[in-house]
Amino acid sequence: MKWYTHAAIGANAVWLTTLLGVVDERAPLLIGLGALGALLPDIDATQAKIHFIGGGFLKPLGQLSYHRRFFHSLLMVALLGLVSYLFLEHYFPGVSVCLTFGYLSHTLIDGFNFKGVYYLFPFVKKEYHLLPQWLRTPIGGLADHLLFIAGIAGITIFLLLYQNYFINFNALPL
Repeated sequence: MKWYTHAAIGANAVWLTTLLGVVDERAPLLIGLGALGALLPDIDATQAKIHFIGGGFLKPLGQLSYHRRFFHSLLMVALLGLVSYLFLEHYFPGVSVCLTFGYLSHTLIDGFNFKGVYYLFPFVKKEYHLLPQWLRTPIGGLADHLLFIAGIAGITIFLLLYQNYFINFNALPL
């Protein structure tokens, strides 16, 4: 999928913070962290948008791993979740959830296209697909665009439903 589709879908991880009861003025930041988390699995792809955001200092990571292997694995999702929970969750509730589930969303929707993902890497070196071959979608195809629209719709609905939690309407100069 395209980078903006991953970001839009990953940003929807903010919905999980409603289950934790941590929807407050930090919601826009958590939306951004979900989107960032969704871009991180491509950290080893030198042509990925995350390299342009990082100013090129991430380029050596592209030489450490074949794309869609370690950084797309469920092991990496678990490691990110554990590290972000241990170091960030106490100070910033909801951050580890948004970052981790944004990251997970990327690996899952990459399983919809023709390339497949090494979900069980490094334990099982096999490419997996989440859809049968006749349903798989090309990058930039119709399903990619529909997922992007669904992601934007989800964030828009979240912002409309929970705006009172993070926008102080009394402070607006009306």
